[in-house]
Amino acid sequence: IYGDGPYKGHLEQKASIISKNIKFFGAIPFVEVPQIMQNMDILIYTMSVKNNFGSSTKLCEYMAANKPIVASSTPHVKLLFGNEEKGLLYESSNHKMMAAKIIELLDDPKKSEKLANNARVEVVTSHTWDSKVKLILSHFDANNN
Repeated sequence: IYGDGPYKGHLEQKASIISKNIKFFGAIPFVEVPQIMQNMDILIYTMSVKNNFGSSTKLCEYMAANKPIVASSTPHVKLLFGNEEKGLLYESSNHKMMAAKIIELLDDPKKSEKLANNARVEVVTSHTWDSKVKLILSHFDANNN
């Protein structure tokens, strides 16, 4: 598990009870993130519905990595994922559901690959900075005509 934050100690304590195979690496430099993501089998995007905010940038980076994603089912994630066509969703407070979705992807490599490819195509065609600029400019053009 990569990252650092207020829940790290609690997670380390829980993990030590569950398994000796869970490792915590802490915060890493941003330049190392792409390589680390390429070494992962599945990317997990967690977010609390109570706090209902999240980094769309982080989710788009995950989608661009061409890896299968399991993500909290929040409005902005549902918007990007559609009907689980680009990743699998779980209710943010339902950890058993999250685990089941991870296992589903591990058990079905073809599905994992299809979801990863769908996510990558979506993000590189519709969620780049260039595509956002074109969208904004089209709104200006529509309002000026």
